Amino acid sequence: MTRIIQISARDAGVEPALVRDREVHGLVFFTWAQAAVIGAQCGHCHTILWTDPRVDRVLGEPKPDKVPDHGAGYRSYYENNLKRFLGSLPPCPNCGKQTYDRFVNNVQWCRFSDGTEIPTDITPERIIPQQTDSCLVWMYRQ
Repeated sequence: MTRIIQISARDAGVEPALVRDREVHGLVFFTWAQAAVIGAQCGHCHTILWTDPRVDRVLGEPKPDKVPDHGAGYRSYYENNLKRFLGSLPPCPNCGKQTYDRFVNNVQWCRFSDGTEIPTDITPERIIPQQTDSCLVWMYRQ
């Protein structure tokens, strides 16, 4: 049985934040390498659906032997795997569309909640952490 629920950002293991001088664009969410979640961001409404990659059937599948461990062949496999993952998720809990177009983890950031890209020159001093207990996020439990 699969479920989509709303939980606190703290319970999900994600950190909501605003970016100084970009507050008008809304929240962004950050994760750490040790976080047990990854996200898929909707290309229509920019909602993020978080899930545990260790139990995801697409992300958890073993790499086929024919796929090299590095190089262009591996990169192609990796990119295709992410596309398959994004396409395997249920409809967005916010808008109902199935238009996930961004894989989100600790190195691939989300967009702001209004869809604007995070600036590439962001510095830690510009990040304004928000309360993780009061911010709700969507979690897909497989």
